Amino acid sequence: MFELIPRAASYLYAQYAIGLHAWFLGQVHQTDPDLSKLLHDEQSEKAFTISGLEGD
Repeated sequence: MFELIPRAASYLYAQYAIGLHAWFLGQVHQTDPDLSKLLHDEQSEKAFTISGLEGD
């Protein structure tokens, strides 16, 4: 879990979780490209969760 504190008032793109998903897989890819591919391509349950932010 990450706690984020904005530096200024702003708005997020409604589907920003898509970008978070891509960022996460990119981070995994830097360490283990095969795992990143597996996490992306596998059609079963994922070993991670990307969710929206809570609050305003």
